[in-house]
Amino acid sequence: MIITYFVPCREGGTPTDIPIIKALNGWIKEELFLDFGLAEAGDVPALLDRYVHFFNYHPPAAALGYKSPVQYKTEQGYDFAFLVSTFP
Repeated sequence: MIITYFVPCREGGTPTDIPIIKALNGWIKEELFLDFGLAEAGDVPALLDRYVHFFNYHPPAAALGYKSPVQYKTEQGYDFAFLVSTFP
């Protein structure tokens, strides 16, 4: 599985880095529990794969001009042909 989010942190971190990372982790956990049924999941690695695929291909992001991350990166010239998706 490829984790596709990145929060820049300076060496050793700074007081402003920690809240950003905590907020992002809380947001991901909330989506996993509420939208993806993490509490009832029998196969957590497969659930995480589905979440990463959803995050990269489906939700349009305002910061990316209302495009999915993959759509935005593809338009920027990145080639995602090496990624094989098993999800529709």
